[in-house]
Amino acid sequence: LSFAQTTKIVSKMFYFDSQGQLSTEKDYEYYRIVRDYETQKELYEINDYYKSGVLRMTGTSTDKDILKREGLFIFYNQNGIKNHMTTYKQGFIEGKEFSWYEDGNKKQEAEYIYQPTERNNLYKINQFWDKNKNHTVIDGNGLYLLEENDNQLFGKITNGLRDSIWTGKKNNIKFTEIYKSGKFQNGTSIDSTDTKYNYTEFQTRPMPAKGMSHFTDYLASNIKITTDAKLINLSGRMVLEFIIEKDGKITNIKVIKGIGNGMNDEVVKVLSKYPKWIPAKSMGIPYKVLHTIPIVLW
Repeated sequence: LSFAQTTKIVSKMFYFDSQGQLSTEKDYEYYRIVRDYETQKELYEINDYYKSGVLRMTGTSTDKDILKREGLFIFYNQNGIKNHMTTYKQGFIEGKEFSWYEDGNKKQEAEYIYQPTERNNLYKINQFWDKNKNHTVIDGNGLYLLEENDNQLFGKITNGLRDSIWTGKKNNIKFTEIYKSGKFQNGTSIDSTDTKYNYTEFQTRPMPAKGMSHFTDYLASNIKITTDAKLINLSGRMVLEFIIEKDGKITNIKVIKGIGNGMNDEVVKVLSKYPKWIPAKSMGIPYKVLHTIPIVLW
């Protein structure tokens, strides 16, 4: 978008896929317009739109190319009704948060309170209304019952914090969790096959079963410099992408950035023979993830 009299870009458009990754005009889920793109500013106005042209999000960013949230952000559903409003400080949510149901009725009023000692935010639910407009959590106390689509969440709120036993269903996964004064203690989930999982963390990242040091030592010990690479004293940085499956196996290895002379194939061969990882887990349930690693050869 620009003025006809000049080539200066007044606003710039970016396209994104369903995962929030940069995409193209031929294959995108939503687009972003950054106002005053070529003007040096402390905050840039950011507006996201659905394919239909309906406003999806509005807010401000300290960076015009990478979304670094700062200040008030408002989110809308596809029929243009506001569904969420929150404030960011240096990229982190802080302060009051408001949300609404798809029909525009109030859902909840909450707040994020920064705790400098623990260096995290305490999340408090101050008011909550169920889908039938019943005000069930008043001034931080009451029962929380959220039913949206096929998802459910039920539990007790005391002084704004989750307390005691909470139950729910999310994406066909049933779960029970224990809280004490807002702090998660442990949980049990049951998937669609009725398999039960216990967990003490909501989400965990994939990790080599013998630790990251073992993984890096394995690569360093087993990657052999090819004859062609030796002849020219080849060195450089490679970037590899692969999938860590639900059972921990490494599959679909791709060289995103290679250095050639036989080294790309050599690194892929060595990596493919590494033992299983501990897979990523959500609520104790393993799931496959895309993983990227840099490898420096010298």
